[in-house]
Amino acid sequence: MLDDDIQRLWRADWDRSGWSRYFPAEGRFVWHALCNAAQQRHAGSLGRTLVAYLAQQYPDIDIDAVRIMDFPLLVPVTRRSRRRIQRHLNALGHAYPCTIGEVASVGERLGLYRQYRTRGQTHWRPSPALPLPAEVLTLSSRQQQHEDHLRWRAAAGFLGQEIVSLLNEDGRPARTVTSIERLAVRLDHDTITVREGLCCLMDGDSRTAWGGVDMRAYVYDASGRLRPSHVDGLDGDEPFVLQANWRRLSRRYHLAKTARVA
Repeated sequence: MLDDDIQRLWRADWDRSGWSRYFPAEGRFVWHALCNAAQQRHAGSLGRTLVAYLAQQYPDIDIDAVRIMDFPLLVPVTRRSRRRIQRHLNALGHAYPCTIGEVASVGERLGLYRQYRTRGQTHWRPSPALPLPAEVLTLSSRQQQHEDHLRWRAAAGFLGQEIVSLLNEDGRPARTVTSIERLAVRLDHDTITVREGLCCLMDGDSRTAWGGVDMRAYVYDASGRLRPSHVDGLDGDEPFVLQANWRRLSRRYHLAKTARVA
């Protein structure tokens, strides 16, 4: 069987890739089911593979392998998202899927899933290297840049949340004097990862519900005054002042205020 850590990363590939914005939401269910099939070394039709996964996740659900293939798509999707997905699929000669079976069929033709036979047995598996939407669909330069930016935020976001949790445990200070190296030691991560996490927190995104940035960084100039800075230009041991927008952070991460531990 696959190592548990590798399995978790494989499952997360779907969300990191951006396909959730260019394919019906049920595609994620199929991806997870096929990741599970690879882990369990399951052989059989797609219907049997999906039913086996459902039986593990929801033991009370009773559905057979034939019915699940004709099961309609039930996850709500906005009209705008559906039009976007349909436009991209139509451009490649595919209709918008209406059932779980059609989702798997279209996904197989796009290279998201694969089917093969060995020793007379059928195997359904996720693609070993999930292609990015831009590698399959025709995206504009602007769309590709937007997707690259979203993937970067997703990759760096986990450390950004750890930084926020650390400062929350410190009592939500209005300003914190620290450095990249000091944060790296406290978080038990390398300085490159910490720098990426800080960059993510300081990256403004007007598309969010509340706009603006989560944190700002400042350094003291020669006259002793604070001036705005960016962590990209700071040395690892260079001190800087980190100012957090706790109102934004509390909404984004659903934080509960924590009293500082002496």
